[in-house]
Amino acid sequence: MKSYFLFYFLSIYNPIIAQKHILSVQISGFDSDRGKAMVMLLNDQEQEVHSAILPITDKKASISFKDLSSGKYAVKAFHDANGNGKLDTNLWGFPKEKWGVSNGISATLGPPDFKKMLFEVKQDRQIIIKLG
Repeated sequence: MKSYFLFYFLSIYNPIIAQKHILSVQISGFDSDRGKAMVMLLNDQEQEVHSAILPITDKKASISFKDLSSGKYAVKAFHDANGNGKLDTNLWGFPKEKWGVSNGISATLGPPDFKKMLFEVKQDRQIIIKLG
């Protein structure tokens, strides 16, 4: 009984099992430093895990998402050039502001395929998103 309890205790509190990770996201491709970078981290169920509004400096922005569990994630980002807090679109629904997603997935006549945006976090990791 004591050995079962010890095994259970160690399995719950083992730092290897409970380890958290840092995801660093570098975003480039901004036309100017005007406005803000809007960033969203999603889990594999397409649920928002974190979001942030970032300053743009030298046409770049960056953020580190801390305390992430191992798993699959996706990142979406766009340049909110006019500061209205949303991705502006034209009459046909196409974005007027630059945007980008993880894995450099592009879109044709609709949003990018979410499953193709997913990447694995098993350790600290850095990704780069180029707005287009």
